[in-house]
Amino acid sequence: LLHGVTGSGKTEIYITLADEYLKRNMNVLYLVPEIALSRQIQKRLAAHFGDSLIVYHSGQTAAHKRDVYEKTACSGKPHIILGLRSALFLPFSRLGLIVVDEEHDNSYKQTDQAPRYHGRDTALMLGRIHKCPVLLGSATPSFESIYNVRNGKLGLVLLSNRYYGGEDCTVTVVDMVRERRKRAVKGPFSLVLVNAIAQRLERHEQVLVFRSRRAYATALECPECGHIPKCPRCNIPMSYHKFNNSLSCHYCGYSEKAVSACPVCGKGTMRALGDGTEKIEEELQGLFPGARIERFDSDTVRDRKEEARILRQFADGDIDILVGTQMISKGFDFSRLTLTAVLKAEAVTQVFDFRADERALQLLRQLMGRAGRRNVPGEMIVQTSQAGHPVFDMLLHPGLTDSNRMLEERYEFGYPPFSRIIRLSVKSQDKDKAQQRANEIKNIVRMAGFSDITGPAAPPVERSAGEFRQHLLIKTDRSRSWAREKSMLYGSLRSIPASELTIDVDPIY
Repeated sequence: LLHGVTGSGKTEIYITLADEYLKRNMNVLYLVPEIALSRQIQKRLAAHFGDSLIVYHSGQTAAHKRDVYEKTACSGKPHIILGLRSALFLPFSRLGLIVVDEEHDNSYKQTDQAPRYHGRDTALMLGRIHKCPVLLGSATPSFESIYNVRNGKLGLVLLSNRYYGGEDCTVTVVDMVRERRKRAVKGPFSLVLVNAIAQRLERHEQVLVFRSRRAYATALECPECGHIPKCPRCNIPMSYHKFNNSLSCHYCGYSEKAVSACPVCGKGTMRALGDGTEKIEEELQGLFPGARIERFDSDTVRDRKEEARILRQFADGDIDILVGTQMISKGFDFSRLTLTAVLKAEAVTQVFDFRADERALQLLRQLMGRAGRRNVPGEMIVQTSQAGHPVFDMLLHPGLTDSNRMLEERYEFGYPPFSRIIRLSVKSQDKDKAQQRANEIKNIVRMAGFSDITGPAAPPVERSAGEFRQHLLIKTDRSRSWAREKSMLYGSLRSIPASELTIDVDPIY
């Protein structure tokens, strides 16, 4: 595990090691979690390795994938393969090194279809098969990797200083409840943040603004009757997208045209509730009309060329302020970026998941590492209505309270990494049938020898894509093998159609 602070030069280490293995006529697999990140890394690797670089991910054509497959299987020339998690299943020969960059990232877990595997764990198994070293890199390692270091399964290398020198990014947590009482706000921005952005623009520096929600508004509401349009398949409020005047469900993808008048009472004009990246971009354009502002979320980067254009222009300094979602928190390196702003930071802690605090802290520290990566000091301003939350204390005082507190809590309640979890998800278009089937499966789980079972219970979003869901969670103690029980359980559940039951070992949520 290479635990290096953001900007410590982890990529330089990966390149140096890869070069050594290529000179030994051995292949290198370099994994990244997102396509957007792979394109920035691709430029750096291409400059160093030239035509020895092969890129592989799901966004490529079938012909390109076939070409990569053949080169990996048959070519006598060594290559460095840059890819996403699916690249793990290429037919490798003479594999000398596996690099898993940003190993903590949730994108390494495949959740929507079988096989539901984790890229990091699969990389460790692939390394064992090929008897080659695996290097996991992160500025914010996962608790699973920290646990494996403490148990001696992983070695640890620390990088405590930034590659280009300079001080660590300073952090300011702004209590928005207090700022509103003081009337020191402009729309969704505190005056502290507005002034900080203005200073950066005067110095021709760049700003990154993070909001965890895309769209213009989180919902539309009728002021007369209170009607909020909901997804007919999921029964949750649909987000409003102003750029194409549509309402969309971010769970199943259902979309419909937005109407100005209430479809129920016909009286009120629908009003927007909450804000997303689209509205934040609009507000910033009103505050800083001379600034060059762009948005980087799944609405704006559906086109590969558009995604590449935005990243290139921001890297070249042609964009002053970039507004985005989690996509911009990945390991990007922008030399002119000196200020990162997080809006409504409490949203990243209010997730129904035992990993919520860990993920929130990882996300915030990754965002903190985007700013001040050269000689100019960086700053992160975090706006929140819950300034006393423990995650923000840890962000402000990393030397006083680190991951130990959260790991102790996990141990106390028997959560991973001190246990393993198997999630059984039962689906049906009939609510009563889903409940009945889930109870039947719970009896099967007990008969297989498992006793620590939670549920069945409905997840936070009970209905998705027209199907009702019930979840069962099975906890297994790491102190013993559960191979016999798992084999019995799998044998008993094989008769249930995959359309009714999905099994996910080590789910990420």
